[in-house]
Amino acid sequence: YVGILSLWLAITGVIARRDRQTIFWAALAILALLVSFGGYSFLYGVLYLLSPGFALFRGQERAAGVVSFALAVLAGYGAAAFLRPLSRPQKSVWLGGHRLLRWAPLGGLAATLAFFYATRILSQPGHFIFLVDRAGLMTLIFVLCASAVALRLWGWLKAPQVKALVILLILFDLFTINGYNNQDQVREPFPLTPLIQAMQGDATARIDGQSLPGHAGVVYGLADVRGISPLRLQIYDDLLRALPEDRLWSLLNVRYLAAKGRTAPAGAQAALKEGD
Repeated sequence: YVGILSLWLAITGVIARRDRQTIFWAALAILALLVSFGGYSFLYGVLYLLSPGFALFRGQERAAGVVSFALAVLAGYGAAAFLRPLSRPQKSVWLGGHRLLRWAPLGGLAATLAFFYATRILSQPGHFIFLVDRAGLMTLIFVLCASAVALRLWGWLKAPQVKALVILLILFDLFTINGYNNQDQVREPFPLTPLIQAMQGDATARIDGQSLPGHAGVVYGLADVRGISPLRLQIYDDLLRALPEDRLWSLLNVRYLAAKGRTAPAGAQAALKEGD
């Protein structure tokens, strides 16, 4: 999320400038956006099959970082052009962009009312309550952004005042919409529990960490027979799928099973219990 005003400045700035720099960053943002969809986009499949080395990496959604960076650069170009004296053709472009921005609050208001109506008629409104809050807040931001752009285009504020107002609106937008994520408590993904310590104390044994978080074997230094990676030798993957668990554990010297929500296998003894 780059913010409403930032996105508006990026799009309108590309249309107003139309030079090599803005076209490059716009093309990069579009390509990275398509790649970030992974298998849901045709481009990812093409790159996976034809681009050298592309198939070796995972986490294609991280290309969203490239999208955000490219849009931030374009927003900077757009803000610089927006604050300079505008020629008549350029002003017509900005006025056209403002007309779209001016009508956006109506869409936000309609979405707010629709989500609010959904919360009233559904027995389990769920996320619709959250969406009412988000849609109402974005409607307010649309109104503030449209007002700021109008003040600039109509000449009611000077360039330094518009610059300060744009910065304040972007900060308000980003820190308000993303405030919940920024204020969330950071939790330790791999806490060192008594169960983990007990398994670490037996250096010769392997574990079957079915309920442990991904990459726990690497982090804790445990020999997990499964792990999280989908990349395995075919013969070993067939072994995991074909053998009954008791035979598998005996063959691989598995002495500890970290499982949640299942009954203990026959012949197993509970070493430690944590939580439910």
